[in-house]
Amino acid sequence: MTYKAGIVTKSKFISPSDKRYNKAIDYISRDAAQRNHVVESYHAFADDGALNIKNDEGRLTPLFTRNKSYLNSKEKNQLKRGFEVAKQNESPMWQTVFSFDNEYLKEVGLYSEGENGFLNEDALRNAARVAMNKMIDDMKLGDTVEWAGAIHFNTDNIHIHTMMVVKEPEDVLEKMVYKNQSVYRGKIPPVTQRGMKSTFANAIENREPALIRISQLLRKELKAGIYDKEWAKDAAMLYQLNQLRNDLPEDTRTWRYKRSEMAELRPKIDHLTQKILSEYHGESLKEFERLLKEQSDFYVRVYGENAKEGNLGKTYQDNKRKELRETVGNALLNAMREDELRENSARLEVMERKRVRMQQRKRNSVQWKIEKKALSNIKSFVGESYQDFLNRVSYERDQREKEWKQKIEQERDFY
Repeated sequence: MTYKAGIVTKSKFISPSDKRYNKAIDYISRDAAQRNHVVESYHAFADDGALNIKNDEGRLTPLFTRNKSYLNSKEKNQLKRGFEVAKQNESPMWQTVFSFDNEYLKEVGLYSEGENGFLNEDALRNAARVAMNKMIDDMKLGDTVEWAGAIHFNTDNIHIHTMMVVKEPEDVLEKMVYKNQSVYRGKIPPVTQRGMKSTFANAIENREPALIRISQLLRKELKAGIYDKEWAKDAAMLYQLNQLRNDLPEDTRTWRYKRSEMAELRPKIDHLTQKILSEYHGESLKEFERLLKEQSDFYVRVYGENAKEGNLGKTYQDNKRKELRETVGNALLNAMREDELRENSARLEVMERKRVRMQQRKRNSVQWKIEKKALSNIKSFVGESYQDFLNRVSYERDQREKEWKQKIEQERDFY
């Protein structure tokens, strides 16, 4: 089945000197019936046949703004005054059309024809608000922006028209020379236009929850599945990891999936991460693949298969799978690097303990030698002193005996 674009988004700007600028300002204060008669006179896309913008065809809803779905007379006049101030300050006016294939709106449940037909105007207005906020943020237009929009019904394509100005352009817009005059640059960057359309389409189908879930699976759950190491008890897995470790560079700082050093190892890394996720986190991986398929189909449905943006539908899944491989690949390498650092730290700790023990033994050996020598010296000193003592005692005894004998002889001679 070939899809044509469900949504067409186009944006242009007109300068303050363009006669359509004043007509657009006058358009603000008119009621819906009157505005329907002058659509072509102010609209930058009046000549765009693809958008089919014509006077008196279908009907227009009341104007809406960023925070109002309906404006009373006073609010219309305030809005008109804001546009007049912007014109005086030479702000460009940006006009955007969001055009739907009515069949697409039926498919997503926002539109029905017939006697009980309906259009979910609130959903369309809210999507327009999100897209306009995206444009304001991307172009950094500040907080003096004024914009208004209306929904235009006709038999072929339902449209949303918006127009926007900046009341104080000198603070946010650059100037350029055009036809020898200094004017504010009003061109909308292509990336901003694509972002507006993508944001608008995601809001129409409320794709935000699915996109958030894809991000959660990719960046948290599947990534965490590598770190939790449920696979660490699998001998075959550990063997393959060990083989990969043997092939990795010695410098762990290069263990990054996108590094050139990993180029030849990426197939091995991808094989291991895919095996881990499939065997231990299969349900999360299946959910991830299902959401990718739904988002891919959404892009084709919204942009059409033949549009440049429609390639998103063809490449989205591949790009997200590539992102997943990189994310979980880095997670695996990080886990291996942490293990390597722990092992190295443990080895260094063991080596340090051995070194300390050897130093202690060496110190003990030296101390023992010192103590042994000292003891020997002490013994030698003590030994010499004792001998002297004995000699002295013997000498003193001999002397006493000699003196005693002399005394006896003297007494004998006396008598």
